Amino acid sequence: MELRRLGHVAYDEAWALQQRVHAEVVAGAEDVVLLLEHESVYTAGKRTEPWDRPTDGSRVVDVGRGGEGTWAGAGPGTGLPPRPRP
Repeated sequence: MELRRLGHVAYDEAWALQQRVHAEVVAGAEDVVLLLEHESVYTAGKRTEPWDRPTDGSRVVDVGRGGEGTWAGAGPGTGLPPRPRP
């Protein structure tokens, strides 16, 4: 398993990297864990209703995952293991 320590990465860059790495792992590449930190952002899943979105000017990123909204704040690092589903 490869461990990548990336430090602070913009959310959009981290999301794009996670998608690329996931595709590589699905295609047979070695498993990868991404350790990183990004700015505070609210991610809105497919079930996020308009009234569930923040109204205080917080950044909202629509993502393709299921579920509702999730706040991901700066501070503690995030570990993202983009692995294929069993």
